[in-house]
Amino acid sequence: MRKKIATYFIWIAILSMVAGCSMTTQQTEYTVAGAGAGALVGAGIGCGIGGSIDRDDPTSYAIGCPIGFGVGALLGGVIGYELAPRPTPPLPPPPPP
Repeated sequence: MRKKIATYFIWIAILSMVAGCSMTTQQTEYTVAGAGAGALVGAGIGCGIGGSIDRDDPTSYAIGCPIGFGVGALLGGVIGYELAPRPTPPLPPPPPP
């Protein structure tokens, strides 16, 4: 089972690298900014939820904070990418004389 999960993570990493090469500089900047902001907000929300479940047990923080960080980074990156302005397509060539 672990080999199967590790294989999935490797393929996700490979596809992420390939997809990252096809983005413009502006799309990359928006995606990174969104992922960073999402990670901070998600970690805060995850720690808050972990603290509200059980304040005395550090396991709730150890689970809630990283999960919130990862989910927030993922959602923030997607939102940042979607908010990035799309490159304008090149103009068609002029008609022949």
